[in-house]
Amino acid sequence: MKRLFLVFGICCLFWSPAFSSPTGTVTMKYLGHSAAPYKTVSFYADSDGSYPPYEVSYDNNVIAGYYKHDISTATGAGVYVPDPLMGFCIDLTQSPAANYATFDVVSLTEAPDPTFIGSTITITKADLLRELWGRHYDVSMTNQQAAEFQLAVWELVFETSGVYDISIGSVKSNHYNGGTNTLLSSLDGTGPMANLVALSHPDYQDMLAQVPCPGAVMLCSFGMVMVSWLRVRRRI
Repeated sequence: MKRLFLVFGICCLFWSPAFSSPTGTVTMKYLGHSAAPYKTVSFYADSDGSYPPYEVSYDNNVIAGYYKHDISTATGAGVYVPDPLMGFCIDLTQSPAANYATFDVVSLTEAPDPTFIGSTITITKADLLRELWGRHYDVSMTNQQAAEFQLAVWELVFETSGVYDISIGSVKSNHYNGGTNTLLSSLDGTGPMANLVALSHPDYQDMLAQVPCPGAVMLCSFGMVMVSWLRVRRRI
């Protein structure tokens, strides 16, 4: 028994830091906007701090809601990404993968493609996204709730003014502003924090996904080791 706990302790020592900076892949494809709740909204975003005009301009023709993907294979930390993935977009300038494509599993601060706003997600924004997900994510959200959640994600990722209000600033929308701002105003640093990763691809939209926290994964693995060990003991 002592040896078993020693092995578990060594695994924790080496596994935990690795999981905090996830590596792995997910091969997946987008199942289409009709596969999950969404709303069509207007959305505008600026990349150079001189808005208006906005470099990204969608006049009542962008899909806001769950982006449902089917996963065919996964490696490393990717095996913990839920299948099907009910994720959210964190990329404004690319389209989702209509055919199976392999995405890298990375930390939030390594995504999205920094060319739009000149930087990847900051630690502060990553924490806000984790709290938004921890407080409000639910796979049974209605169409409008899913749209509000997606708009809140875009606001947190791409807003450059430091004021998170979907009605104004370098990121704005003309739809569901009240519900979206209610989500944003709830983020005060005291809510539950989800363990999030980004699924990144150079040619397709980066996606936001939740995976189990490292402690839960290690506890589950330890439980499986214990069950196997007890079975062996009973045979002896």
